[in-house]
Amino acid sequence: MAKPQVENGHTDIANEIVEALCRINLTSYEGRVLWALFRKTYGWHKVWDRISYTQWVEITGINRWHVARTIKQLQDRKIITQRGNGYKLEYSFQKDYEQWIGLSRSNNSLPNEVTVEKSLPNEEKSLPNEEKPLPNEVTNSLPNEVNTKEKKETIQKKRQKKEDITKSFNIFWQAYPKKVAKSDAEKVFNRINLNGRLLNTILTAIELAKKSEGWLKENGKYIPYPTTWLNGKRWEDEVVIAGSKQESKLGEDHWPKHL
Repeated sequence: MAKPQVENGHTDIANEIVEALCRINLTSYEGRVLWALFRKTYGWHKVWDRISYTQWVEITGINRWHVARTIKQLQDRKIITQRGNGYKLEYSFQKDYEQWIGLSRSNNSLPNEVTVEKSLPNEEKSLPNEEKPLPNEVTNSLPNEVNTKEKKETIQKKRQKKEDITKSFNIFWQAYPKKVAKSDAEKVFNRINLNGRLLNTILTAIELAKKSEGWLKENGKYIPYPTTWLNGKRWEDEVVIAGSKQESKLGEDHWPKHL
């Protein structure tokens, strides 16, 4: 059983705004999005707030695409405003209700939107979970990720990991003697669960293979393509050094300090 208490938090809204809201016709989606905005701004004693689309969905229970369309409708009606873009996109309630479009100026007549001839708003005709393509002006303003510290840290880690893999591949490519099909080789390289020790193992294997009979024969004619070498995990091969009958197999003593 729900037992909400004012002491646990409440949203302060001026009576004049409440009376103005009583005189404007809002769709069910517009009303839910507007109350979500009140909760995120006035509920925290703020005028502006950064609200991600994930937060809109969690609070309203409305599909993301309908949320985006409803926000656009409320902006067109000058009931809410926004500023910034991307991660810095913020929303605010337009408390100057005289600017609202669709506000009834008289208590004796219904707003123009509410007539027998008028049909229901678009979102009332479809199921809440139905997804429809959005116009460019709406989709362009959608933030790519949830605006939270945790998400930003995750994005930074992924970006750093991608940069590290690119640097490691460039080191590999510089060391490998047959420079053929670089793009294909990079795709295979990116699928390797790489770490600093494995990269050192790969580079050491290349240096040993350069001295092998197979790679030296006929000026390197039989050196495999880098894609083939990577796919076959050839750094795990036992290598026979030219002029020597001794096989060389990588161990921890062979790891150079490349990183």
